[in-house]
Amino acid sequence: MRRFFQPTSISLGSEQVELLGSLIGYEGNIAILSATTDAPNQNAWIAKMKETLKQPKYAKMKLVDTVYGDDEPQKSTTECEGLLSKHPGLRGIISPTSVGLAASAQVVDRAGVYPGGPHATGLGLQLTGLSTPNQLKKFVTNGSVGAFQLWAPSNEGYIALYLGKAIHEKTLTPAPGAEFSTPKFGKMKFSPKLELIAGPLVKFDKSNISKFDF
Repeated sequence: MRRFFQPTSISLGSEQVELLGSLIGYEGNIAILSATTDAPNQNAWIAKMKETLKQPKYAKMKLVDTVYGDDEPQKSTTECEGLLSKHPGLRGIISPTSVGLAASAQVVDRAGVYPGGPHATGLGLQLTGLSTPNQLKKFVTNGSVGAFQLWAPSNEGYIALYLGKAIHEKTLTPAPGAEFSTPKFGKMKFSPKLELIAGPLVKFDKSNISKFDF
């Protein structure tokens, strides 16, 4: 049933834009540091980010560049350094890949351009994206990363349990638009691509990152 729980562009792209917007006051130039140019999930998320940025709420946020680190630490580092050099005063970077986000965190930390950093321009640069807590605890603690997100495997397991039971008991046949219910999430509906959204992404920041170990 893994196919039902691939992270989808429906929520992830929008949630990443909203998180960065909340960190920068919904104003300023931003960039995306992705994985590879041909990664279907990354491209779907980026497409949703661009669509979301067209909403009036994000009218003062301008996407000025999208670069690709190929999910390699060194290339991701080089691409992030290039963004800082090419776009002075950049307010935010979204890196929806754990390799890219970790590499970018090191760059932003060394450059000291994070909010309150020794070389920050104006309000500084906010960095966010997708990663696991253990990779970024140091950078969240010292302020290089304001907040980031990740889907919750526990939510996926919870839904999979109820979904598997319904399919086994033949009370549900997965199909676009088909619905079933769980006590925690209520009514759930399959997307046209047979995807389910397992709740919102989990947000990690200074207030909670010490509580996680993975």
